[in-house]
Amino acid sequence: MNLGSKPTASENGTDGTFSAEGAEIASANAEAAMANATADAAGAEKEPPVDDTPDEAVFALIAEDYGLTRREAEVLPYLARGRSAKVIAEALFVSESTIRTHTRRIFEKTCIHSKQELIDLVDKY
Repeated sequence: MNLGSKPTASENGTDGTFSAEGAEIASANAEAAMANATADAAGAEKEPPVDDTPDEAVFALIAEDYGLTRREAEVLPYLARGRSAKVIAEALFVSESTIRTHTRRIFEKTCIHSKQELIDLVDKY
């Protein structure tokens, strides 16, 4: 029997009442539902949401390890999150050409060739 479903004919007695086995199952289901409701209400056993976004300390460490300039270090988190040159340029109030230059230099200094490789590098830290 599925949780929360009505008992089937095999779980019911011939007169439409629950059989002993059906009553035990219903009782066990009710206890499980009560335990789950109590745990949910108390906040017990709940996992905190997983945040896969690297924090700023990771980006600062990468910038230091690879000798990035202050501005390259500002661009790094945007690149690692897959942002386009246009989006980064608008956020940092510079031209797309400037962002492409910073991106090229970040890639040169870290010896990578794509945004995916940069994301992988950040994941390693």
